[in-house]
Amino acid sequence: MHIPTFESLKRYSDDLNQFLENYQNLIDLATVKHGQLIKKVREGENKALTFKTSVGAAVEMTDGNIFTAGNIENTNRSWDDHAEKVVIVVARMQNLQYKKNDFIALATNTTDYTDYSCPACSFCRQYLWDNTHPDLLLIDVRPDDSISLAMPLKLTYLLPWPKILKPRLREQNDPI
Repeated sequence: MHIPTFESLKRYSDDLNQFLENYQNLIDLATVKHGQLIKKVREGENKALTFKTSVGAAVEMTDGNIFTAGNIENTNRSWDDHAEKVVIVVARMQNLQYKKNDFIALATNTTDYTDYSCPACSFCRQYLWDNTHPDLLLIDVRPDDSISLAMPLKLTYLLPWPKILKPRLREQNDPI
């Protein structure tokens, strides 16, 4: 069993304090810089194919395009497609030239919002890690279109130790 040292706990505490000090600035910056994305996330929620919980997602690309999508539920819950995954697929299908670094920010919202909502489940975090880049900005939007207290955070904060495999899809410039 690993027991953290005093130095590692102090470093963690200092990092946490620095984050909390800069937190309001991060929210203000995300609201101004990604305001259009935050407004579009409702369109994604309206596209959800669901019988229980609607989740909307919008993703902003480096070329300024914003794509929206919603979750797709099935009676067998293990077959559900989460909005975060669907919106990445939609963006890729609209422009096959998009690469991992072309994704800037992803905003999500839900009809079942609570102050304890978590941005992206563990499956979605891994999917985002595999199909976007580690510094993707995740924004969790409340029903009143404000940013929740848990956001904005970068993907690397939520998935610090992802499972990293060699990609199965080959890029165009990869050797055969």
